[in-house]
Amino acid sequence: MIKKLFDKYSSFLLMAMMIGVGGINYLFQIVIGRTLTIEEYGTVNSLLSLTSIISVPGTILAMIISKQVSIALAKGNVSSVKSLARIFIMLTCLIGLVLVLIEICLSGWIGRYLHVDETGYVVICCVISGLTIALQSFAGTIQGMQKFFEYGFQSFVTAICKIGFSVLLIAVGFKVGGPLWGMLIAQVATLLYCMLVLQHAFAGETYIAVDIKQTLLDCSRDLWVIALGQLNISVLTNCDLILVKRFFDETDAGIYSAAIIIARLVMYVSTMLIYVLFPKVANQTAQGKNTQRLFLKSLAANLVIIAAGCIGIALLGRWIIQLFLGNNYLQSYDMIKIALAYIVPVSVFTIITNYVSATDKVRFFTVSSTVGTLLVLGAACIWHATILQMLLIMGGILTIVCVINVLHILFRK
Repeated sequence: MIKKLFDKYSSFLLMAMMIGVGGINYLFQIVIGRTLTIEEYGTVNSLLSLTSIISVPGTILAMIISKQVSIALAKGNVSSVKSLARIFIMLTCLIGLVLVLIEICLSGWIGRYLHVDETGYVVICCVISGLTIALQSFAGTIQGMQKFFEYGFQSFVTAICKIGFSVLLIAVGFKVGGPLWGMLIAQVATLLYCMLVLQHAFAGETYIAVDIKQTLLDCSRDLWVIALGQLNISVLTNCDLILVKRFFDETDAGIYSAAIIIARLVMYVSTMLIYVLFPKVANQTAQGKNTQRLFLKSLAANLVIIAAGCIGIALLGRWIIQLFLGNNYLQSYDMIKIALAYIVPVSVFTIITNYVSATDKVRFFTVSSTVGTLLVLGAACIWHATILQMLLIMGGILTIVCVINVLHILFRK
């Protein structure tokens, strides 16, 4: 009985857990914001944004794995999932190792670009990215099997371990290195948890050999689309912090970090829908069903949450900053409203990307979103006299990209 209830309401449990995870992640930001200097805070967040970008291959592979597993289950090929998971995990770990070695070789240049004097911090970020890539093969399999509770709990494990070990390491004097080492330990703990989940899920299942060549061929059809889509999301979500760190001083980076962390409350809550949307769309697409209605419902819910969040932050932003980060960051209040002009289209763009990636009609979105991302980055590199100017231009371009793609989704044949 309990198991049936879990299965029936697993998607709602996932959303509730991801909201909880978002809360823990914000608690993490509060802790490091109050225990580090403004300059150190800016450095930590720019490095964490860097980690998110260089971990994109893991996110790409997770989306592909989730889609292939969802399709296999939709077709009734339950026994083949174990074989698929084994192939994907081995391939993902190999890719992660190669990419980490390349990133470590480039760590000196990356540190100079971000004005980070300690190259060791960049090396830690590279190792974290490798662990994240390996982790995503497990997480993608769990998501594709629609084990939403287990999928949500693995994020919960990451968040708890990250904040716990970061606080401990900062307390003993690690400063900037504390959150980075805390993140590394959290990834190891989550990887172990996901291994246990899959071991339990596949216990007693017979290993049935699958056609590796055909499997990789099927994945390659999705690769370029999902790769560009997830790369665009990661770049657009994290490039603002990196660009501010690059073009402005350390104090500006710290103040902007505080503003964007508050503004991202809107994005984090609204995009909880993604974790349920993607596997459901992939499943319905495999069955030949129309998914536009599912997209509209998700987009409408997203826009309602965004509107409520923007109003709440506009009214309570100053109080939120004082409560979370303290009076030292009050000067970031005016910047929050500016940051929302960029965060709102990023949130909508994320929903669109994940929806389209799960369907079989993606060419238009892939091309338009990639062009849009390049325009956003190019415009930011040209027009950055002030942070205000840079964000308004970036947000305006991205809004146009989102509107064009929503219209294309709704009216395509």
